[in-house]
Amino acid sequence: MRPHEMARKQEDSELELTALQPAVDRKQHEPVPGHQHDYEKALITRVYWGLLPWMFITGLFTYFDRANFSFAAPALRHDLGLSNAAYGLASGILFAGYAALAIPSNLVISCVGAKVWLPVLTTAWGIIAAAQAAVKEEKALIALRFFLGAAEAGCFPGMWFHSTKFLRDSELTLAYAVILSSAVISQVVGAPLAAALLLMEGVCGLHGWQWLFIIEGAATCLWGIVLAVALAACPASAWFLSREQREWLQKRQDQEQARRQADLAKSGKAWAPLLSLRMWWLSFAWLLIGATITNIIVWTPLLLDAALSGTFNGQLQAHGVASADPRAEAWHNAKLALITSILYVPTAVAMIGVGWSSRRFEERRWHCFVPLVIAGIAFMFVPLGMTRGAISGFVLMIVSAVGTWAVYGPMVSWPNTLLHGRGAAVGLAFYNVLGAIGGFVSPYVVGRLSNGGSYNSSMYVQGAFNLAAALMVLAPSAWDIESIGMHRLGDWIEACLKEVVGCKIGI
Repeated sequence: MRPHEMARKQEDSELELTALQPAVDRKQHEPVPGHQHDYEKALITRVYWGLLPWMFITGLFTYFDRANFSFAAPALRHDLGLSNAAYGLASGILFAGYAALAIPSNLVISCVGAKVWLPVLTTAWGIIAAAQAAVKEEKALIALRFFLGAAEAGCFPGMWFHSTKFLRDSELTLAYAVILSSAVISQVVGAPLAAALLLMEGVCGLHGWQWLFIIEGAATCLWGIVLAVALAACPASAWFLSREQREWLQKRQDQEQARRQADLAKSGKAWAPLLSLRMWWLSFAWLLIGATITNIIVWTPLLLDAALSGTFNGQLQAHGVASADPRAEAWHNAKLALITSILYVPTAVAMIGVGWSSRRFEERRWHCFVPLVIAGIAFMFVPLGMTRGAISGFVLMIVSAVGTWAVYGPMVSWPNTLLHGRGAAVGLAFYNVLGAIGGFVSPYVVGRLSNGGSYNSSMYVQGAFNLAAALMVLAPSAWDIESIGMHRLGDWIEACLKEVVGCKIGI
């Protein structure tokens, strides 16, 4: 062979090896079938760390802006002259705005994506939250609270929907539990911060509660800018994954989406999950739970104030320092915020623990039923505990909060077994709307029940909410209610009772 022919052949071989090298590299990074599970597990762990912290902190800011209202409540009610009923209405009206805009907001997020829409929502509610510092009368406060709820409406449903772009149904329970633990951790972190800001009473001629709204609202606006930069739009653009991992995860999620769409196509109706009695049954259980959770956030500082002043079981009175030294009042309100944070430490642990256990054992029903029963019974005994002393009553309030909040992860991830594809955005928003309706009604109900008497009746109502929700999530045959038909309603009731009491009855 001539020298020039040998050189040409060597060049062709080198070019062929160079062309094949990327394919070889990709093959080296692809998981071997025998190690598929380990590869997937490690990748999902990386997704958790790359995705959840941003949404967790967003949840923190959401609940900072909600909890601020309860921490400011003692001083705010005094300065604006709000009754318990008016305070309950101002607290609950947030969820009216939330319910009104939840589905439209999630339709937008399904079109433009979380990377665009979540920063917009975050900045908007930060501005509105800060504007609460300027209110001088009840009507203006109620209007701002409505618009605050409207701005926040797409936040959690949007994050739930965004999570489905990266995770399968079985991986969502833990993710939701982590995101939603921000609700209770925000109280732990936010309470000392609120206490410090309330002590700014008189600085620049403003009340402490005004500084609370201004500073935390401004921080929320800044976080909206951070979120626009840091949040990954989809697996294919996830900066925290390697190129091979992005391709693999995007392929997996595309297949998962195709499977969900195929399941949905079998029903022949794009909106079939929303017309399902199963979805309504689960949503009403969530409504009852959401009602109690909202009351815990909104009323705990005032319940604690009443317990410490000895008026929990009797005629409500303004605390003595309210009409005396403003600095003394500010210090008293700061102490209430700090003591309230004690309630949320075990609550956060319970949320993470139950969410992890639910995912580990792939079970939701009993993980919801047991905590809700414990919480319901504890609520019923709070009035009796308060007659024995503020400490015993507060301990029962802690047990009530722990049991109620613990079911957040399993309950929020449950609809994903019924909702698929783009309809999941609307379905999750619908689910959240019913929870918001509970949040709208319950604070006002508590305010009316306690406006001229004691808090006892409100504790019984919240206990009843939890027990009713527990019974709803327990009955497994509820998920077959559509298939059994009304003519077999007796058999369905028998099956439910058999599950509850473990015995056969004749109907």
